[in-house]
Amino acid sequence: MSGVRRRQWLAALAAVTVVVAGALVLRTGDTPEAPSPQRVSIQEGGTVRTTAVQEPSGFNPNTSKDNTIAVQAVAATIYPSVFRTHPDLSVRLDPTFMVSAELTSHDPQTVTYQIRPEARWSDGVAITADDFAYLWRNSNGTNPKTDIASTTGYDRIRQVTGSADGKTVTVVFNQKFAEWQGLFRNLLPAHYVRRQPGGWNRGLDRRPARIPSGGPFKITGFRPGETLTLGRNDQYWGPRAHLDQILIRLVPDSDAELHALRNHEADLINPDPTADLVNTVRQLSGVATDASPTLGPDHLLFNLRHPILAELAVRQAIATAIDTQQLVDRLVRPVDPNAKVLGNRIWLTSQQPYQDHSGGYGKGNTQAARQLLERAGWSLAADGVYAKDGERLELRYATFTKEDPRRRFQGNCSKTSSPRPASS
Repeated sequence: MSGVRRRQWLAALAAVTVVVAGALVLRTGDTPEAPSPQRVSIQEGGTVRTTAVQEPSGFNPNTSKDNTIAVQAVAATIYPSVFRTHPDLSVRLDPTFMVSAELTSHDPQTVTYQIRPEARWSDGVAITADDFAYLWRNSNGTNPKTDIASTTGYDRIRQVTGSADGKTVTVVFNQKFAEWQGLFRNLLPAHYVRRQPGGWNRGLDRRPARIPSGGPFKITGFRPGETLTLGRNDQYWGPRAHLDQILIRLVPDSDAELHALRNHEADLINPDPTADLVNTVRQLSGVATDASPTLGPDHLLFNLRHPILAELAVRQAIATAIDTQQLVDRLVRPVDPNAKVLGNRIWLTSQQPYQDHSGGYGKGNTQAARQLLERAGWSLAADGVYAKDGERLELRYATFTKEDPRRRFQGNCSKTSSPRPASS
């Protein structure tokens, strides 16, 4: 969905979330025991072969079309970002790209960015305020024809200006935005994208090997339906990449990823985990596995333009009836026994500031859900579906099913139109 605004889903009151386990499997050699961290040495050069299920349709991760896990993984190696999320889930300034990024005024909120003088795209063009402004203008939601993954934060910016040869960027907000450190990720080479047919929306769909890189790797080859290759960017001003290249084999599903690992066609895979898949790879010789929460929680978004969902009591009833603990037990714990329900939209359970803010939502309390509906004027019809003023409480539930087999199961468990009596 293009241009999803944060205030819309917050108004829904009940974006029920659960942590999602991600399985990482790595072929370590002929011995079944993986080396301990103390004995690991980084090898210089060579190629790592991995897999991806989602084939890129283009390489602008800031569009809804290209905002997929596969493209985001590539983007992290070729597009600069002001702040990056680290394995401990802390958000830190990227010192290779930035000298500083500081809140320099509270009224109006102003953030000043200082780009490193040596930061340049692989075609030799400097990375400047022009790239920041290009990302903002196309992400602020003012042009309905622009495909945007999210306008959040960018729609609150009044202006983006550059000085000192464009290496100093001043961003002034017209509304305060606390999460400003999440902005200006995946900066695009504005000078290049503007010249391409299709521009922002589709200018990065074709000839990806020509896209200038601002990271340690660049796209060196793309064979649709077969492979995507990343090669070391020798023009990168930062630390030299250890690997010569990363070869990504494009496959149809997680079973094909497992097949590639088993047949020594892949060194590393990161499939959508199921209990069967994880148990299978754990029995493979020479393979180390890890299952842990990812930064992509499953959550429920309500369409507030729908006349039924525009009613607060309906949204509250749905969120009250959903049993998130049951979802975790059925879908996640077979992969990660330590998985927990996530009761906070910002922090994960492993982070120090975490507090459970879910309240009475997500507890599977169908009796309370029925009471909410009935107090709002809904009544249970003979067919077991609630109705009011002649309108049945029937809703469509959409989810991604092709990429994640667990979501197919989750979708099959979520087809009830409305909270039913406890006896049903």
